[in-house]
Amino acid sequence: MGGRRLIPASSSLRVFQTNDSIVAKLFAKHKKLVDAIEYVKSTRMGIAVGTPARIIALMDSGCLSSDELKRIVVDFSNIDQKNRGILDMKETQVPLMQLLTRAELKHRFGQAIGGLDLLFF
Repeated sequence: MGGRRLIPASSSLRVFQTNDSIVAKLFAKHKKLVDAIEYVKSTRMGIAVGTPARIIALMDSGCLSSDELKRIVVDFSNIDQKNRGILDMKETQVPLMQLLTRAELKHRFGQAIGGLDLLFF
């Protein structure tokens, strides 16, 4: 999903932002990866909004940890002008599957303690 399609989601989530924990925009078109890495390192986030590819890149860099992650929300509501959703486009489908099958995440799905919820919007 392109960054432009994530802007409405990040704006809607602002109601959950506090002075101590922000809603962070991590999508690729919004910031270069090097800038996003510095931002993640220096920011306390309660909610992070990003494309699957950007989330993977930040996790691979070591600056974004999944240790405290409680939920992954996948937005299926956005359909582009060609009537395609996130699973219809190779450029979004493949990174999403790579993210959801990461070793540090997939073993936590469905666990009662320390589990990870997968939600679809």
